[in-house]
Amino acid sequence: MILTKNLKWLDENYPNALEKLNGRKEVDSFQIETAKNGQCTIVFSGKERPVYLHSKYNPLNEAEAFIQSFGQLNDYEHIFFYGVGLGYHIDLFLQKYPHLTFSIYEPEVEVFRHLIAQKLLSDLPVKRLRNIYIERKAEDQTEFITDFVSGVSGKTLLIALPVYELVNPTRFSNFVTQFRETLNHQLFSFSADLRFEKRWAVNSLKNLPYTLTSPNVLLDFADVFKDKPAIIVAAGPSLEEDIPIIRKIKENGMAYIFSVGSAIKALIKNGIHPDAACTYDPMPWNHMVFEDVTNQNIDSIPLFYGTSVGYETLEFYPGPLAHMITSQDTLAAYFLKRTDNRQLEGVFDAPTIAIVTLELLHRLGCNPIILAGQNLAYKGDQFYSKGIGYEYRPAGLTVEEVASAKKIKDVYGNTILTSPGFDRMRIQMEYVIKQFGINNVYNTTKGGAHIEGTTFIQIEELVKKLQDKKVNPGWFKQESKYSTEFMINRLRHLVLQKDLLKSILDSMLRLLKDLKSPQILSSSSKLDKKMAEFEGMMKVLESNAFYQTIIQPMNRLQKNLLVRALEAKAVRLEKNKVSRAKRISELSRAYFEGCLGDLDIVTPIFNEVADKLLTQHGAAV
Repeated sequence: MILTKNLKWLDENYPNALEKLNGRKEVDSFQIETAKNGQCTIVFSGKERPVYLHSKYNPLNEAEAFIQSFGQLNDYEHIFFYGVGLGYHIDLFLQKYPHLTFSIYEPEVEVFRHLIAQKLLSDLPVKRLRNIYIERKAEDQTEFITDFVSGVSGKTLLIALPVYELVNPTRFSNFVTQFRETLNHQLFSFSADLRFEKRWAVNSLKNLPYTLTSPNVLLDFADVFKDKPAIIVAAGPSLEEDIPIIRKIKENGMAYIFSVGSAIKALIKNGIHPDAACTYDPMPWNHMVFEDVTNQNIDSIPLFYGTSVGYETLEFYPGPLAHMITSQDTLAAYFLKRTDNRQLEGVFDAPTIAIVTLELLHRLGCNPIILAGQNLAYKGDQFYSKGIGYEYRPAGLTVEEVASAKKIKDVYGNTILTSPGFDRMRIQMEYVIKQFGINNVYNTTKGGAHIEGTTFIQIEELVKKLQDKKVNPGWFKQESKYSTEFMINRLRHLVLQKDLLKSILDSMLRLLKDLKSPQILSSSSKLDKKMAEFEGMMKVLESNAFYQTIIQPMNRLQKNLLVRALEAKAVRLEKNKVSRAKRISELSRAYFEGCLGDLDIVTPIFNEVADKLLTQHGAAV
């Protein structure tokens, strides 16, 4: 009876988990036994000695001691249980911490079969249950971890039942490592969205006049760089050793030189002007990277900028501009249309401009692509190459950076120290190399991190292969191929959409207030009508162009959190209409108030940009 009910419940709520259960049965190395206190336990017979998933004397006491070992968990929002067994520890955790949501992961199909024959899953606090994962094959692990982590929105604790390490040590270790690394990467991305989401939108808007009148690097320079060697010069501490060779390459036109990040400072200090500088950082202080160029009024170095770069960078930069449409720019696709009817192309956002530039050069057809100063690790006590310094941080390592350093392999196979941030960059660079199938990258960084997919070669050896002159001195052409008429028409439409948006958001907030009104809640028909109005107004909001291109991107993280909250079982399975309406109102109000506040902030910025564009192109709304 219990098994039948559980299978029906899984079919209705977690069909993917049921599909895993319905697969071919494995040899069952797990058996139910009765513990000394009369409770059930599970014994694993696949080892030389039997392994008990729960105590063979008193499983409940063991679970209580296990819980105590974690101390207080009030700061956490979600628990991910790896290894369910018969669920003793899960029941106690959820009773002790009624605020926690949870997910279940069982790596042994047969153990889960024993569980659902013993315990009703519907007795769990199912409104707090996010998902059930049942691993059947090794590939499931990566898929399930990715699925879970993609929806993480709060502080999460992994609780792995320790005995599962005895059952399969390699699988256990791999899971814990992959889970933590994937979660840390997601939290870094989560943090980036929180820090940058409003800057990305404002920058893309304020940069629009520059973008409309500058070349698109991917579309307008492909014939310039195809099959030409290119060097990405980064600011790592090994750069100073390579300066003499880089100067020789520049003087003889052997390869195109692209500086990324702070490397421009070291190059200028050594009298080397790169063929282009690349930048994408959205923060307001990014322009400080180019203060040497600005102070010396060097107007001969083209700047390849991501369209969501800090707008201050373009306002100060004295040289020619060309743009890369970034994946964070939601305005480009709305405003830009090529006069030659070619489709827009852009680059993906990444943790470092070096990775963005690597993708860019690969897609431009550069061959080979050479990395210099790309340490992605510390060198002695150096953070940057000599000649690079900022007021806000020393050139050397801080005490905190040394304390948090981790060990990796360098290009020679030796152990070196790196930071968690540098290591994320290395992992992401390796991912991009693999994802794009890039097979022509030479890493010349002496003592730098080993980067999978690249070939290490001393720059002194590599330069021998670059003897022919490859650089065309007059390669940069300041020409834009965007339709002014298309942009003006879109701008006019967006002005109208902006004016409509305020009334839409005001209506949304009034409806949310109504959904908590006793007068509305006491009448089923009135409540149904208000809920229908709310859903209809949501569709109107989602179709508003100003909301789509500017306001929603400024609140992308909050929107994702709201969608997840509204899709959670606590809301979705709520059968009481009054409780559901109240919950929707409570969850949604802060988001729409935030949108309204951002509309007030961005309106004068939009008006300023619109006036500039219309003046620039001789049109009037």
